[in-house]
Amino acid sequence: MLKIFSSIKWLALLAITVLAIIIILTLKNSPKAPDAKMSRTLISELIPVIELCNLEIVEDIPIKGHIGSKHIFARVTLNGNISFDLDNLETHMSCDTLVIMLPREKVEVKESTAPGSYEVIDTWNEKLFGSDTFSTLEENEIKRLVAQNFKKRIYAKGYVKRARAEAVESIRDMMSYMLKTPVKVIDPSPSGNIKG
Repeated sequence: MLKIFSSIKWLALLAITVLAIIIILTLKNSPKAPDAKMSRTLISELIPVIELCNLEIVEDIPIKGHIGSKHIFARVTLNGNISFDLDNLETHMSCDTLVIMLPREKVEVKESTAPGSYEVIDTWNEKLFGSDTFSTLEENEIKRLVAQNFKKRIYAKGYVKRARAEAVESIRDMMSYMLKTPVKVIDPSPSGNIKG
């Protein structure tokens, strides 16, 4: 009876030791509670901060275009908006530092809806008796090409580069202040991605 009690005691001690080792290894390899809490806080706090980093551009653009032998000279006001793709936001903790990967920018160009934002100055036809009247469909096609070129100019003029640099600085400063932790913002594409 004493031998059985001694064996049970040693088996219980062995089981407790194995359980303790498993618990220690699990705690060591699992994410720390503060990191998980940081991730939940980050989702709610970071998105409004990045949305504040949007850049708006408004410009009057001259239009000189043609469809076939018909030509048009006009002026249009375009609104450009540089924002950030929050669906692809990447973050992680490195020691005590929150690391944020600045997401891809989204560049949208739209025609202004303000009164007088589109004005046709002149139309003509190369053919002597050809019509110089543009249909709405033809005008919209010319405006679409103008908007495409304006989007390229937003990159060429450095607006995207400036928006990304300002976003890095603003996000780092605001998130450090809000979360009371060191923050590092990495920009993998400082000049932006025109194909995006």
